[in-house]
Amino acid sequence: MALRLGQPDYAYFEHTQIEAEVVQHLAACRWSERIRQAPAVILEVPPWLDRRVGVCRLIVNLINDRAADGLRTIICQPADARTIDQIMSQVDPSQIVVLGLRFPQGRRGRKRVARRMAAERNLPDEAAVGTEKIDPWSYAQVLARLEAWSRENPDRRRD
Repeated sequence: MALRLGQPDYAYFEHTQIEAEVVQHLAACRWSERIRQAPAVILEVPPWLDRRVGVCRLIVNLINDRAADGLRTIICQPADARTIDQIMSQVDPSQIVVLGLRFPQGRRGRKRVARRMAAERNLPDEAAVGTEKIDPWSYAQVLARLEAWSRENPDRRRD
């Protein structure tokens, strides 16, 4: 979802890359051009951010500076972390939109989602067979499976 929101031109930073950016920022007293100027930045916040107040403050300042320049920053948090609370409590509420996403649970729910994704791409329900067994299950994995099926069966589109 974050990748779609960041389109068409975004810079994506996994939490290990954010760690490197913070170190670089501390050494040079400025953020890299890529993280500071990209039209949209997707940050996968480190799971330990709630224990590093100074680093959290740096990231909040980055978000606020980007917002002041009209640039979009999308924050993603691991499902088992509470780090986003640290950021949201320090960012101007007018700059925040929260999307809470959840994966469908159970075989039936996952099959229904995969069939809908197949239909959106003019693929038959057959293209979604077995996607409910993907482990770990994600929308991206289902999409990859549908795209592979489509490449392997180019003449099997819905009319």
